[in-house]
Amino acid sequence: MTFSGRATCPEYWYFRLFECIFYFVIEIIYSISGSIFPWIVFSILMFLPGIAVGMRRLHDTGRSGWWVWLPSASFSVIVVYYVAFLYKLNPSGGHLSPLVFLPIIPFLLCPIATLIFLCQPGTPGNNRFGPPPGNGRG
Repeated sequence: MTFSGRATCPEYWYFRLFECIFYFVIEIIYSISGSIFPWIVFSILMFLPGIAVGMRRLHDTGRSGWWVWLPSASFSVIVVYYVAFLYKLNPSGGHLSPLVFLPIIPFLLCPIATLIFLCQPGTPGNNRFGPPPGNGRG
């Protein structure tokens, strides 16, 4: 597992497909056995490789690998905003105006921006993260 270098679109998306297939299998195991242990183990085992392939994919598009953390950071901000501010605005749990949720919209767009970056073709030739991966196609 390496965090440097570049990864092609197929490399990234086949990794995610593999991950989804195994999560599906683990969900079937969970529905049969009721044990959440395989899901927890697989999630822990896939965390760092998922970050690594995401960073390398972003490197291939010429962007910093730190963009891979944007969806997690935006989700954290949404949770903090909701817990800290919205609860104080209406602790009784009654109806809130939809305008209260307006500040959250930019943070909901962060995962979409990251997804767009991941789907873009790689930069042709060398970039600041190294030579093109594999046969040079992004």
